[in-house]
Amino acid sequence: MITNDSDFAPAMQLIRQHTAKVIGLIAPIRSASENVNAQLGKHAHWIRRHILDDEIARSQLPSMVRRHNSIVHEPLSWYPRPDLLIPIFNEARRVRGSAGAAYKWLNQPCARLGNRVPIAMCETDRTAGELRTYMDLYAREFGV
Repeated sequence: MITNDSDFAPAMQLIRQHTAKVIGLIAPIRSASENVNAQLGKHAHWIRRHILDDEIARSQLPSMVRRHNSIVHEPLSWYPRPDLLIPIFNEARRVRGSAGAAYKWLNQPCARLGNRVPIAMCETDRTAGELRTYMDLYAREFGV
């Protein structure tokens, strides 16, 4: 199980009490100052106290999931640099006219940005700055 959320402790306890299953706990801890949740740890047969970035990336749902006639997007706060992404998303929504149009634009390669995907550019100050400069030029050019 990959979690550090104590809400899973009762389920782990039941599994330990009523089955012979071995429970492993991988705590998604990023900092040496963080600890494995003690309520979870007491029910695990073994514990791993860290998780690698690529392991986290492989275990995530896609950033967009279609559900019936709608689309559910990953919250912007879950991205690596929400401090960079949120203002860019807000500007894209203003310029594009809706949140859906902003998400669509942010998640497609853009020829004017060297075929980079805008949302991926929101992970560093330098590339987010490039993106913001392009967006400002676009807004001025098209009067939006």
